[in-house]
Amino acid sequence: LLCPISLFLPTEVCSLPPQTGPCKARMERYFYNPASSSCEVFVYGGCGGNENNFKNQEQCMKTCGIPPETGPCKAYFNRYYYDPASMCCKHFIYGGCMGNQNNFITNAQCLQACLPDEVCNQPPETGQCDGHFQKYFYNSTSMNCEDFVYGGCGGNQNNFDTKGACMKTFMVHCVHLYHGGEYATNKVNWSI
Repeated sequence: LLCPISLFLPTEVCSLPPQTGPCKARMERYFYNPASSSCEVFVYGGCGGNENNFKNQEQCMKTCGIPPETGPCKAYFNRYYYDPASMCCKHFIYGGCMGNQNNFITNAQCLQACLPDEVCNQPPETGQCDGHFQKYFYNSTSMNCEDFVYGGCGGNQNNFDTKGACMKTFMVHCVHLYHGGEYATNKVNWSI
């Protein structure tokens, strides 16, 4: 598996403090708290703030995640863990006891559990703000990157500044579909 270009947020985002933002909505969101190594609830106002802001705990943990733990035992098991910074599953040595849930017997199991394929199917999302910015999203139906109007805040992760950046990201994430241990490349019209 080629390690993809980072689609999600850089790891420093996970250390930002939660920010409610200037708007007055009261939305339950999650932020990653590095002090507790967990995703915690906070109240989001609906606009502004920063990118340490997730719709659910699963999305938060997939992005900011937990590092693998070898455990206190002295066995030598080859295992794989998901690294959210590179969006790849990486090899590590597991001691055989304790540890945590970021521990998979095979690379394929790790990818199946952790790789965020749902991003490939996200529709373009304008967001809550009233700006008018041309952005690009991956259309899983046409298997191409297309433009849409972005309002400037909110939205989802299927949002790119250029068609080239969109295509480069989704060439890895959405076109190379994992099927039982092999990768099958779909026919795609990559025109910029």
